[in-house]
Amino acid sequence: SLAQLDAIRYDIDGDGYSTYLKYPAVFPNAETRMGCPGIVCTGYELTASLDFDTDGDGDVDADDDYWNDGSGWTPIPWFDATLEGNNHTISNLYINAAHKNAFLGLIAVHAGGVIRNIGLVSVSVTGQGSANRAGGLAGSNAGTITNSYVTGRAQGISVNDAWIAGTSFPSAAGGLVGLNYGTISGSYSTANVSGFDAGGLVALNNEGTISGSHATGNATAAEHHGSSGGGLVGVDYGGTITRSYATGNAVGAFAGGLAGYTKLGTTITRSYATGNANSAAWGGKIGGLVGFNNSDCTISDSYATGNAIAASEHNNTKAGGLAGINHGGAITNSYATGTVTPGPYEGRPVTSGRGLTGNDRLTNHLSTVTASYWDTETTGQANGDSFSTSEYGLGKTTAQLQTPTSAAGIYADWGDEIWDFGEDNEYPKLKDVAGQD
Repeated sequence: SLAQLDAIRYDIDGDGYSTYLKYPAVFPNAETRMGCPGIVCTGYELTASLDFDTDGDGDVDADDDYWNDGSGWTPIPWFDATLEGNNHTISNLYINAAHKNAFLGLIAVHAGGVIRNIGLVSVSVTGQGSANRAGGLAGSNAGTITNSYVTGRAQGISVNDAWIAGTSFPSAAGGLVGLNYGTISGSYSTANVSGFDAGGLVALNNEGTISGSHATGNATAAEHHGSSGGGLVGVDYGGTITRSYATGNAVGAFAGGLAGYTKLGTTITRSYATGNANSAAWGGKIGGLVGFNNSDCTISDSYATGNAIAASEHNNTKAGGLAGINHGGAITNSYATGTVTPGPYEGRPVTSGRGLTGNDRLTNHLSTVTASYWDTETTGQANGDSFSTSEYGLGKTTAQLQTPTSAAGIYADWGDEIWDFGEDNEYPKLKDVAGQD
């Protein structure tokens, strides 16, 4: 029941015992290891689907339990055990918290253990203070989340993006998780998200692993220098993204169809994005897959089909079909087909280097590009004398990119265990990306 879900907060290690009076009131005659006799286990499981719309009128309001004078559900502050959903759902989670430095979600901090096989339906999470980390399922995750999902209401997952430099960390919102240190697999979010930093699935991925997962909601970061919006991840700090994809649109100073900003050795492999990336911010970096791919970060066996649109007049704004800028990173066996709009700045040369990355001679910085291409027809970026060498990727016509139907020709170094080269008139597609059509 919802009352029992609420009482989990008094048993953060999940051993079925608590001295808080509210706990035995909803778990009468509780015994250690109840539910798993003969083995050692900790945690809880859903035996039915739950709904925060307790009066069943279609709205979460003052007539419902857990309304709490408009602030809604108080996140379970800390959980370090197993939450087994048994493929049940929790509907109409509502949070409207006027707190600073808070973790917001069904669970504030998932410190360890496993959350699995659970769906959160019609979620609305709003953070009104600065330095918040918000997600539908968890504000922060250092454990394992698998086979779980979030769908959002119209307002989705959002946090106040007002931030004054030097005063605190900016707020961040993710569809599933705000801040991820752990492992997320086989999971997805359809919620729209917004904040200073925003990611369709995860706002901030800090050395965490995301695999076999996807996001379809839009990620809207603040139009402020330094913000990041990504269809899957807003900012990735040395994490791993594999066999994952995003289809939503991304907005931010650093905007990418999959990730807004990657740094500190992030690895992206066997992943793709189809949504558009857009920025009107000063010095924006906009890419169909990644906005800003920083030093020591790698992109391999990946592609982007969404448009990269720069709307800023600043001359440091850069747009590329795959990466807005590849600043010392490596790109291998990847391609881009979306339209690239470099921006209206009159002094910026429109060169073919924008087809795959927005790099120019001054921003190449030991970047490497290997066996990677852009479509000169669909991107609107033709080959040019200055940027037609392989270190910026190679421009190919649509026919050239679609003609090989095996790992041959321009795809000779691409693995057929990873890529499906299709028939004539088809771009290569990735095999074994969980959840894709």
